[in-house]
Amino acid sequence: MNRHSGVVKGMVGSALAIVMAGGLLLRAQETKSLTAEEIMDRSAKAQWGDKYKGLTSYRYELEVNFVAQGMKATVVATGKAPNKSHTVLEIPNMIKQEQAYDGQVAWARDSMQGLREKEDTELAEAKHDAWFYSDAEWRDHYKKVTLKREDMVDDRKVYVLELEIEGLEPRTHTIDAETFLPVSSTSTSESPQGTIEVETEYLEYKALEGEAWGKITMPWKVRQSAGGQVLDVQIKKAEGNVEVSDSLFSMPKEEEDEGDDEDMNDEDGGKKKEEGGK
Repeated sequence: MNRHSGVVKGMVGSALAIVMAGGLLLRAQETKSLTAEEIMDRSAKAQWGDKYKGLTSYRYELEVNFVAQGMKATVVATGKAPNKSHTVLEIPNMIKQEQAYDGQVAWARDSMQGLREKEDTELAEAKHDAWFYSDAEWRDHYKKVTLKREDMVDDRKVYVLELEIEGLEPRTHTIDAETFLPVSSTSTSESPQGTIEVETEYLEYKALEGEAWGKITMPWKVRQSAGGQVLDVQIKKAEGNVEVSDSLFSMPKEEEDEGDDEDMNDEDGGKKKEEGGK
């Protein structure tokens, strides 16, 4: 082997070593596990984008299918920043359930138990679920987030996290490792009938359109299993930045009859400004 071929071979060998070292470094970076905080940050970005504060209120119209019973219900859910929520579920000619949180007081009303104020765990749950910006501002609301494991769901890598909440049992969130959108969650819920476990699958995501929504992406179809019931939930209409009065969220006075309550807690809450879907 002459001098020139030896030099060339040495250069090739050095180049190959550099390439291999770079490849090993790249693979090490790719396989490095993210922290729970990094996963939550990426998930917040994937769901909420950068301009979420432009959304200050919403109204969703949903259809709920009780799978085993073959019944359907309609739901109107209204929210207002920073922490007000109001929901009405109705099965025509059967039942109407209403619940709300006004930032301090949580209450519920239905045809069987009438009007009642929520306390203790039910109050903590209502307060948590009324966060308007949800996981976009997760550091303000979760006591601790822990990455429990990495797993596979339908041939996709996922992260399984445990989220600790003040006054509530920890919740488990499963997040897609590629899109960073939530795949499912598990929580417990308090009701007059006791504590029930709620499993939620997020089946279809949609990027909402319109200036009010910024770059918000949310699940358009959801399946919930709770207390032996399976519910398929689908958003039929989403409106952003609707005009809604604070009175919608306030607990009615007990002496008011149903007609007065409907006038006071008007589900429409005003005119819409921006639609996110139909």
